[in-house]
Amino acid sequence: MGMKNSWLEAFIEGWPLIATSALLSIAITYPLAHGSDNISEIGDWVGGIASAVAFLWLVAGYNIQRRELSLQRDELQLQRKALQQQVQEMHEATKVSRENARATLRAAEATEKTIEQTRASTEAAVKGANAAELSAKAAIGMELPNLHVMEITAKGPTEKWLGSSDFLPVITIKNFGRTTAFITDILVNLKIGTLPEKRKYKSLIGIPNPYVLEPKESFDYKELFLDMQFKLTQEDIKTILAEKEYLCLYGVIKFKDFMDNLHETGFAYFWSEGNKIFLLDSSEQYNFKT
Repeated sequence: MGMKNSWLEAFIEGWPLIATSALLSIAITYPLAHGSDNISEIGDWVGGIASAVAFLWLVAGYNIQRRELSLQRDELQLQRKALQQQVQEMHEATKVSRENARATLRAAEATEKTIEQTRASTEAAVKGANAAELSAKAAIGMELPNLHVMEITAKGPTEKWLGSSDFLPVITIKNFGRTTAFITDILVNLKIGTLPEKRKYKSLIGIPNPYVLEPKESFDYKELFLDMQFKLTQEDIKTILAEKEYLCLYGVIKFKDFMDNLHETGFAYFWSEGNKIFLLDSSEQYNFKT
């Protein structure tokens, strides 16, 4: 089929030349063969041959132009098909890109949802841990020793014990906790007038061997003042007796629990001459627990 088309195309392209050659040969050989000497006849003959050749090439030109137009039309059709294929491919690529974008968006939404769930789970876990820690601290706090200064007492007439070298107020300490307290140090101070803005303890009495105070037990502590040697002048005593100024006695008790953690209990009292007792001061700065 291919060879037949090639032969046909070659014939279509070459037949004008073949026909022209044949006509020219006839135009030359015919007068010679008939021995015509009439120039007019020869001219008419040549004119006829020329007209035939002209018509022949007119037809050949038309066929060649038609064939070129056909080839151009075929080429345009091929270009159109190629363009349509490109458009289809672009459409398919756009469709794939759109699907990929949607898949990416869904993945991002799923990731964001997972992050939110993880954050919520983490927050819940942290809250649970905090609650557990608070519960544990509360449980441990219930088991820890809890020391309070119940009262501070002084015996005898005020002017006697205030002016005496045996200045021995008694501090009663009680353990309200459920475990043993190991008292390590007691710091105290005396001041005539109001309490200082900042806690400042004048004397530190170290306890060589921690005093063991069992739960619900109390003891009266007065040995502290034996070594402090507080001295009040007669003017100080008159001022206190006249209630112009208060005698403040404040301090802090340091103790350890069964886990060897250190705690402190602060206290502050003042002498009320009218009531003849030491009263608890309302200062939260001096009455504290850690």
